Amino acid sequence: MASMLGITPVGLGELVYDDGTTNPTNGRMVKELVGFADSALSGYYQSSVHLYPSPQVFKSLDSAIANINAAFEGPMDTTSFGTSLVLKGTRQLGSVSCLRANPGIVPATLDRVNAGLTESPLDYQLYQNFPNPFNPSTTIQFDLPQPSMVTLKIYNMLGQEIATLADNQQLEDGYQEFTFDARNIASGAYFYRLSATGIPSDDNDQQSALYTITRKMLFLK
Repeated sequence: MASMLGITPVGLGELVYDDGTTNPTNGRMVKELVGFADSALSGYYQSSVHLYPSPQVFKSLDSAIANINAAFEGPMDTTSFGTSLVLKGTRQLGSVSCLRANPGIVPATLDRVNAGLTESPLDYQLYQNFPNPFNPSTTIQFDLPQPSMVTLKIYNMLGQEIATLADNQQLEDGYQEFTFDARNIASGAYFYRLSATGIPSDDNDQQSALYTITRKMLFLK
């Protein structure tokens, strides 16, 4: 998502992974690996029995995602600010042995306006976290069309609350983002849920309805 929006260099999702081993993830685009990992963690049903792929599949995925994360890891400038969030690349693709370009494939992109990332959003919107899968932290973004009381929580697959990023916190309208640090929890699939209620304006004392939406994310150590 970040690459598609131009927050990070475009084209990350279309790069092809190949670590030179017999890893079954070799030959897949990065965005295909994301979908593969999501499906593996969700499992599948056979004769009404909830099953999961073999441990070797998860080991292969973990190795691939760890290599991709390490390939572009680098320092971030947290003291200089601009009008929008844009992160520069940390190294040239040619220096990354496990990834190669995908000739003939046009990188997918999203316009920030069409994606809802304008300064004055028209509706509540919760976006897919990025990076995803992630290790150890990820960014959660959402839009508020008006000042709102916001709660943002993280849950495990059993529905148990494991973290609270915002608890009935008053936020201004516009684009908002929070960072979730998962270094103290186990690898796996998690859910993040946004609940928001608009604050009445001076000329409208009627409180807006509660907006709630949940999305899934994947944490791999």
